[in-house]
Amino acid sequence: MECNELDQNQISLIRQIVRIHLGLDVPTDSAGIFEKKFRGACQELGYSNCRDCVAALVARPLSRKQVEVLASHLTVGETYFFRDKKTMDTLRDHVLSPLVQKRKSSDKKIRIWSAGCSTGEEPYSLAMLLTTLISDIDLWNIHILGTDINTLSLGKAIKGRYTRWSFRGLAPWIKQTFFNKIDEENFEVIPKIREMVTFSYLNLAEDTYPSILNGTNAIDLIMCRNVLMYFAEDVRAHVTEKLNRCLTDKGYLVVSPAEASTRRFSLFSAHNIRGVTLYTKQNKQRSESTSVGKSPLPVLSETHDGKNEKTETTVVEMLKEKKSDIPKKPEVKRGSYNYAEILYMRGDLRGAINELLRCEQSTQVLYLLTKAYADSGIFSEALKWCNRLLETDKLGAQNYYLQSTILLELSKEEQALEALRRAIFLDPKFIIAHFTMANVIRKKSINEASIYFKNALRLLKKLPYDTIVPESDGLPAGRLLELIEMIESERSGR
Repeated sequence: MECNELDQNQISLIRQIVRIHLGLDVPTDSAGIFEKKFRGACQELGYSNCRDCVAALVARPLSRKQVEVLASHLTVGETYFFRDKKTMDTLRDHVLSPLVQKRKSSDKKIRIWSAGCSTGEEPYSLAMLLTTLISDIDLWNIHILGTDINTLSLGKAIKGRYTRWSFRGLAPWIKQTFFNKIDEENFEVIPKIREMVTFSYLNLAEDTYPSILNGTNAIDLIMCRNVLMYFAEDVRAHVTEKLNRCLTDKGYLVVSPAEASTRRFSLFSAHNIRGVTLYTKQNKQRSESTSVGKSPLPVLSETHDGKNEKTETTVVEMLKEKKSDIPKKPEVKRGSYNYAEILYMRGDLRGAINELLRCEQSTQVLYLLTKAYADSGIFSEALKWCNRLLETDKLGAQNYYLQSTILLELSKEEQALEALRRAIFLDPKFIIAHFTMANVIRKKSINEASIYFKNALRLLKKLPYDTIVPESDGLPAGRLLELIEMIESERSGR
């Protein structure tokens, strides 16, 4: 396949497509590199030449799979264990070690998110760090989430098998302690470390977070290195704001040195330690009342058509399908469920809670109130309202699923399993409940977990690829199907 037949207008068109659908600014400064990467994307999408691929991409709105294939090929996913020793040492001494000391006398819980984890070396490295810091780690509730948009990378991460290239510069004792040798070139992360990390698909530009349903809420430390650099400035601002909302008070965000910027991270306090810049979440009132790229709350009562006077009549603009967090013509008033829902969608969890507490306690009010408390990391309060929700609606499968996610956060695994069983009993086609059940019990019974994974697969295969799985906060059926197949493939050793 050749891509050198593409002219600058076509290359510009490709960049516009990626910019509109995923918010990525793809560089083209290296001659031939962009074309080479795009050629790989065309091949994966099944086209014999680049011109045909471009024609197909502009002919109709892009599918989610097309967008993600483009993103995976046009960005860099290279990584290795304990990448950037200075940063990892700083995290160990000034973030994780103090956090362990603080939590060991309280809830013994730590939540970490590696956003853009690629093939998994970063979240596994953090799991290894925590293991060296916590002697009784089996008694702790450690939540390490690795997410990426590239399911091929996630598949490698789930398998946990790496070549020597991933160990460059690594101290020999780390390899000896945390890896099993397969052969001279390949090594596998030991089960204890692998069980500490959960991998999942997540699109930072489009998907919902923070959310208890995908594990992105109440995070102590977010690693987002060499990810934001690919986003256009407006998308980067929106993603940065959402990451801020995912953190606990005084939680940490780590980006690469090339991405560090006082202006870009104005919602955070910057700390330079040993030449490493760490960002901490500022006080909750400021972060929840500021909305980057959006107008203040009074516009919620205004009516507008959402049109942009500068809209260009290009084919790319015709394909534009950007999501909107807020309805274009809201008819809301303070003290109403609709007003609270808009605040919730904006990420103003505290504001949403205050509004919901003024509302009559209907089923939908109680459900959103439970989610808002859970997304805020106030799990005991979330459980209290969830119990009231279940008193109001005992037959809602989604209510029991929500209860199970809260119980898992509170380390009440057996009660969570019972809630999941009730959810599945009430709705045997509840895909995400089958998936969650499998993940919870796989440490105890691989065979039983496989039954639930297969149930989820059977249901997913009946859905179109881009269908959003209910109660998954934006996860497409095709991506969840691929993820389960990877997990099952890893289990069976295929």
